[in-house]
Amino acid sequence: MQRRPPTIAIALLATLAACNSDSSAPLETGTETSGPIAFAKGGKHVEVVSESDVTRQPEDSPPTDDWVLYFRPLLAGTGRFREGPGNPPQGEGSFEMVTPTPGDKITLFNFDYHETPVADFTELGYQTYQTSGAPVQLPSINLTVDLTGGDFVAGDFATLVFEPVYNVAQGPIVPQVWQDWDAIFGGQAIWWLTRTSILGERGVTFTWDAFHAAFPNATILGGIGPNQGSGGAALTASVDEFIVGVGRKHATIYDFEACESRKNGKDKCKKGGGGRDAE
Repeated sequence: MQRRPPTIAIALLATLAACNSDSSAPLETGTETSGPIAFAKGGKHVEVVSESDVTRQPEDSPPTDDWVLYFRPLLAGTGRFREGPGNPPQGEGSFEMVTPTPGDKITLFNFDYHETPVADFTELGYQTYQTSGAPVQLPSINLTVDLTGGDFVAGDFATLVFEPVYNVAQGPIVPQVWQDWDAIFGGQAIWWLTRTSILGERGVTFTWDAFHAAFPNATILGGIGPNQGSGGAALTASVDEFIVGVGRKHATIYDFEACESRKNGKDKCKKGGGGRDAE
C-alpha cells in the first residue's frame, strides 16, 4: 500500500490523530492513495481493512498512512484484527480493542475524509460487540473537526464523539451480541464534544442536528474512526462494518478482517488469518 508523502504526514499534526485534547494548527490536504481491497455489495462500496493496510503509531505522532492505529506506549491497551467474535456482520473478522486500565487508549483512524464538511455525511455508523466490560461500555466513533471551517483559527479544533450509551433510543447495550449503531439516526443521534462550545461544557450531549445548527461549516480536520479508552477500563470489545457515506456517493463499508485478502471478491475472508496486538 502506498504511504502518504512525508510533508503530508508532518502537516497532519499529532494531536489531531487520537487524543481528546485540542490542537491549534491547520492541516494540508492529502493526496489520493491506493486503498484496501474493495468490491461492491448491496449497492455499497466495501473495503476490506486488515493489518497490512494499517500503520501502528504511538499516540500524538503525525499520521503516515491512510489508516493509523494509535496506542499509548508503556500502557497495556492493545488492538488487533481477529476472526470473530461470534458472527461478525461483514466477512469473518473484526477489529478488537482491549483497554485494561483507565489510562489505556486505542484508536483506529482513517484520514481519507480530511476537509470533508461534516454536514455532507449522509451515513455514519458501525457495529459493536462487547466481549467483557461494564454494561455501559463500548467503543465510540470519533471525528476530529474544525468547528468553524475555512481558515483554521486557534481553538477551533475538537473531537466529536458518538457513544452508544447515550443513544438510548437505539436500544440498550447487550454483551456478547453484535449491535448496529446509527451515528446520524435521522439527525437525532446523540454526540458530545471534547471542549466547551456554544452547545455547552465539555461532555454535554446534543443531537447531530443540533451540532450542525450550531456549527454549519464544521469540517473534518484529520481522522475519523473507532476509539476505546480514556476511562473505558477492563473493556474488551470489537467493531466491524464501519459505514461512512458522503453526499450522493454510495456509502463505504469498512470491513475489518484478520486475513490479508479476499478471494475472487467473495463475502468471506480465508480461514486461518491471524491478528497482532498493538505494541
